[in-house]
Amino acid sequence: MNRPIECVLCLINGRSEDLMKFGGKIEHYPFSLRAIAELIRKPRTEAFSESFKIISEIIGKEDSYYEQKEELNTLAAKLLSEIELNPQTEKDLLRLGAAANAFDTSVFGYKFETYSLSPNILFDAPAIDEAGLINWEEVETITYVPDNSGEAVIDAYIIRKMRSMGYKVKAILREEPYEIDATYKDFLKFGFGEEELIPTRGNISPLYKKRIGWRAEEALLRSDIIISKGIANLEGYVDAGRWLEGKVIFLLRAKCPVIAKAFGVPRKSPIIVTEETAWKILNSFFKSN
Repeated sequence: MNRPIECVLCLINGRSEDLMKFGGKIEHYPFSLRAIAELIRKPRTEAFSESFKIISEIIGKEDSYYEQKEELNTLAAKLLSEIELNPQTEKDLLRLGAAANAFDTSVFGYKFETYSLSPNILFDAPAIDEAGLINWEEVETITYVPDNSGEAVIDAYIIRKMRSMGYKVKAILREEPYEIDATYKDFLKFGFGEEELIPTRGNISPLYKKRIGWRAEEALLRSDIIISKGIANLEGYVDAGRWLEGKVIFLLRAKCPVIAKAFGVPRKSPIIVTEETAWKILNSFFKSN
């Protein structure tokens, strides 16, 4: 698919900010920018994950966002304790998951202000809502693909709620750190057992088939439904090609201007879309932009 210029700007801006945040020196910029320039030719998912590794090696810190991730998880736990959530149905849980995708630090043009965060964000109605298209009577096994820290606390809540409804739910997460994304180790710290989680290989999106490893791929293929959070996992799926047809429901906020434009919704809007809708819209959009 074509790559909008905004994706290139997001990559360059994000990695430059990473260097600045974590003590990169001026002499690091020429090398990192040359490396990023080479990666621009690769699929978006590979370019973003590999460039993050390069920056991590330069600054000598594998999980450079560790402290911020902990802060976001603490904040989310506080939000949950301050409000009364009473989801009655699977649709309620999907809407909560989409609304919670507000936590982010690396989207070009999107600013997440923790000091002004209100619990009300968890009740924002989706601009596109296809949660009602799922026939839950045909669902027994669910694979959940979390996104960022902070919202991961709410994802853990959703997973446990779905289990209490009788579903068999496993979560697939990146094995290695990537920006503020929740990892396999993070969910172990949330109290999940190893048998409940599946790590991917490296720091790539769990929906990017080419690099996730056989165990993650098998779990996704065998699952009745896959609940995928966030923009990066949506892009990972699109970049890999349509390989889980009809099995995925995507929950995200349209924080990225490209995604907002493609789906025709206001920036930051929560959306819940099926794999069929997402593929149809993005395939058409990227071909014409």
